[in-house]
Amino acid sequence: MEHQDKTASEHDRQYETALEEIARETRATSVRTWAVTGVVAAVLLTVMYVVTTYRAEEDAEHRSAVNSEMQSRPGGAQDAPGGIPRPGGV
Repeated sequence: MEHQDKTASEHDRQYETALEEIARETRATSVRTWAVTGVVAAVLLTVMYVVTTYRAEEDAEHRSAVNSEMQSRPGGAQDAPGGIPRPGGV
């Protein structure tokens, strides 16, 4: 009977060790998964920020060019949107 108890306790220890190993691997995998997810999210946010900033700068330059063009034209010769001359304009 001692032999059976000894074998049973060894089996229990091996089983617990295997469960502990699985738990450790699961935790490590979970940490790696969250780390990769965080890096991907940071990269995406950075790209979105850069693109938004670039577009805002382009819009500002475009508005500035349009404003300077509008100010350089004589007052009566302004075109309507789409390049169609206004009625009564020169």
